[in-house]
Parts: sequence; C-alpha cells; structure tokens
Amino acid sequence: YADHLDRMFSALKTETQARLIVLEPFLTEVPSRVGLREQLNPIIKRCRAAAVQYADLFLPLDGLLAAECLHHTAEELCDDGVHPTKLGAAFIAGYVTKAILSFIR
Repeated sequence: YADHLDRMFSALKTETQARLIVLEPFLTEVPSRVGLREQLNPIIKRCRAAAVQYADLFLPLDGLLAAECLHHTAEELCDDGVHPTKLGAAFIAGYVTKAILSFIR
C-alpha cells in the first residue's frame, strides 16, 4: 500500500500540474467491523504521511466521521462501517465540495 501510494502521488505531482486532495480512509465503529480497526490504523497512518509529503489538502475523514458520530449513529453514516449511506455521503461531499471550492476561488 505504502509503495503504491508513494509512486502514484509522486507521479501525479511530478508529471501533471494537478492539485491533490487526499481523502483519509475511514471506519465507523459498527459491531460488524470490530476487528478491522487494527488493520486500518496503519493504513491511515501511512496515508497521513503521504498526504504531508504530497497533498495540497488533506481531509481526515476517519476523525471527521468519528466526530460526526456525536450527532448520528455510526450505522446512520456508514451502515457497514466502510460504505457511506446517503447521509454519510452527503457529509463527506460537504467537505470535498469545500476543498474543491478552496482551489477554484
């Protein structure tokens, strides 16, 4: 994962003039995905490191969705923990939209 991410981001930044928005992988804490957190945390850590090196903007979705769980249940945002519901998608889309608008304004 780490090597692929570095190669992909490096090529994008050196071979294009694209601006890079990195969306952090996320997991909402639903009972069916209890053991997945241990597997995901190293991926999130590597994604954050790559974002520091390559990204123009980083959206820490794991943390943002965890904070949103103060207002909605994890299942309301991602019924299986990893795939957003309509509500979860709208929440993520709001952050992505703001990120894109920050580039074009």
